[in-house]
Amino acid sequence: MKITKISAVILSLALIIGMFAYSTFAVSAKYVPVQPPEDSTEDPTGYCEETYNILSRSNYCYTDYEGIPIVNTLGSVIYRAPEDLKIVSFQFALYRENTNLELVNYSSFTRQMAFNTKFDDHQVILKGSMSSLNPILVEKDEPILNLEFLSETRGNYDLYLEIEDLQVHTESGDKIIIQDSKFVEPQSDPTQATTEDPTQDPTGHCTDDAMYHLFGWSNYCPDTPEFTGWDYGTHTLDFVAPEDLEILSLDFTLYHESPITTLDEYSAFSDDMVFEPGKDNVLLSGNFTSLSPVLVMKGESLLKTEINIRTSYDTELEDIVYLRIDNMTVKTADGERVIFEDGNRVDKKPIVFVGDVDKNGKVNIDDATMLQRHIAEFTDAEGNSIIDETDTEMVKRADANRDKKLSVLDITEIQRYVAEMIKEF
Repeated sequence: MKITKISAVILSLALIIGMFAYSTFAVSAKYVPVQPPEDSTEDPTGYCEETYNILSRSNYCYTDYEGIPIVNTLGSVIYRAPEDLKIVSFQFALYRENTNLELVNYSSFTRQMAFNTKFDDHQVILKGSMSSLNPILVEKDEPILNLEFLSETRGNYDLYLEIEDLQVHTESGDKIIIQDSKFVEPQSDPTQATTEDPTQDPTGHCTDDAMYHLFGWSNYCPDTPEFTGWDYGTHTLDFVAPEDLEILSLDFTLYHESPITTLDEYSAFSDDMVFEPGKDNVLLSGNFTSLSPVLVMKGESLLKTEINIRTSYDTELEDIVYLRIDNMTVKTADGERVIFEDGNRVDKKPIVFVGDVDKNGKVNIDDATMLQRHIAEFTDAEGNSIIDETDTEMVKRADANRDKKLSVLDITEIQRYVAEMIKEF
């Protein structure tokens, strides 16, 4: 009995001590604050990582980029076609705002794309151009440009794809969608100008019905527009070059048939032209000679005149102003050529000029390649541009579509000429 009582007492004491210990632990745990982990960017599971985000935009393509890559791993951006395209020529530039975003890999819808990644401006990250006589089909939502990037730091990085020139093939022919980074709007049909009553002058008083017709003809230049009026008027007759010329010498004579016309003003392709006023049926003559050829492009003025007409009352008259090229010598890659002699064309072979980018006297695929490298901003061994755009002659040689600037559209024109799809520029 005594042992039993002692055991009971010991057991009771043990229970009391245990309860006291539990109560003390509970009270202590309630008031001890939880210390944050040493790296506050890590979650308890260890899955939180440093990331970066690429904010991609474009003036034409769209991107379905949604990923946020981890720092020091590749991030992909795909620019896609917003519509079905049969691409004839294409030119782009890719820009970044922050140089911490590094371009690692890139590809496009065609292997014909010429890429360049070396630029003095570090915000320009990639440029490319292509031109093909066989249109390349890119369907809506298909990739136009595939890109992979890498960043060693976290943050948001702006990326901008600018389509500079885009020409596509349609059922009605080739069509320019984007030129100089701007969308080309379709031209509306010109409105028909209202025709005033020719028997009325600006004051509203009737005039005598004296009609005249004025024509401009030449043995070399295209005919000028016909002008028709009543009583009197002043009109511009612009005689333009029918082909590209580097003129070393030129003599001309300007004739007319009727005394109703007089010559008010005139100018020629060169300030060195020596003019001689005419008499009787000769309005003007001129002579030009130079050791340094003067460049005149197709469609530019050889001679521009202001013709004044005054008729006699109640008389319908017409006059023809005729420009005769008497003698002309030009410079070509093969040397000097006499084109006109004593008013007759003695050399009718075409003069190679536009498209002959490398100045070897002929137009071939090498000229297109040279221009494509320039458009993609490659440089020569000394770091200079492939084509010096401050050189007027070089620009005019390379400007195959004659829009007064160099672009991928000029490459396409040269390719068409080489493939005999067009006969001239």
